[in-house]
Amino acid sequence: MSLPSSSRTWLAIFSISAGTFLLVCSELAPVALLPDIAASWGTQVGNLAWLVSCPAILAAVSAPMMATLAGRLGPRAVMLISVALLSAPMR
Repeated sequence: MSLPSSSRTWLAIFSISAGTFLLVCSELAPVALLPDIAASWGTQVGNLAWLVSCPAILAAVSAPMMATLAGRLGPRAVMLISVALLSAPMR
């Protein structure tokens, strides 16, 4: 059973919107939590700047590579590889 075209379109829009929202929240959450993290680790907020800087640098470096890979391998393959790499440390 397949969904009507308009339902599939709205489902795709909702999925992309939810994914974007979660991505932005996960990248901005450490900024709001830095004072609490610094207090629990017994250090200053300035010493924890790497918590915000490292993901930003990684995103800036990997974005062009992901676009190139998506062009060569196809977006589905790149998504599967990305999910596998992100979930590997969770085992």
